[in-house]
Amino acid sequence: MHPTRTRAAALAACLASLALASSCQQFFTTSLAPFLARVSYTIPADLPVEDAIRLLEQAMAQGDSSAAAALVTPLLAAATAAAEADPESAAYHQAASALLDAAVLSSGVSSAMTTLASGYLALGDEEPTGEQLATMMAAFSSVSLDDTAEDALLLLAAYPPSDMSSEEAYAAGLALMADGLSDAGSSLADMESLTEEQLAALEEDPSFAAAMMFLLYGAAIDEANGETSLVGGLLGGMLPEVEPEP
Repeated sequence: MHPTRTRAAALAACLASLALASSCQQFFTTSLAPFLARVSYTIPADLPVEDAIRLLEQAMAQGDSSAAAALVTPLLAAATAAAEADPESAAYHQAASALLDAAVLSSGVSSAMTTLASGYLALGDEEPTGEQLATMMAAFSSVSLDDTAEDALLLLAAYPPSDMSSEEAYAAGLALMADGLSDAGSSLADMESLTEEQLAALEEDPSFAAAMMFLLYGAAIDEANGETSLVGGLLGGMLPEVEPEP
């Protein structure tokens, strides 16, 4: 089904509100701090989870997508090993929670949401025109996931971290969605003009399916909390009539 302009506007509003909700996490791209720059080139694949989390905290404080990307590899290795042993274990959920933060930060999606929020909120009570909306959504053309981060989010879609918030789920889903549209030769700014071939490619893309699962997880988390967040309410009309598996 081709998205309508109404749904595209709802998505823009959703992303703007999500950017505001996550701004306190300092997910903004900055230059790599000297210490992390040195570490990022030598991070071993078997770096202990505790050490990776310590470095990730510094990367998040700096808003460093490059440092976060370097930490996805050891965190994915740890989360994969823990999932194979027992996906319900504390070891898995510790690694998975950090892996989610690293993968999302590495994608640049929060910076794109901040750019969108600035343009969307500047309109006040006015609805964006199609041209204005396309311009704002173009910020997502810079969102990307490398193969390791994409694999990480596929694992996390199958085994969500126990402490995942709805905002984190929505951010992961939107990062995968933007990346999947890019792989299909499109973007969030061009959702209305997807060709049949592009739609077919998306239907066959496991990452795009995982994106929808994350959006559904976000909605399920809101429901479990007994309230519908602003983000969830805006996305609700876009979600298919299916539920994520437990």
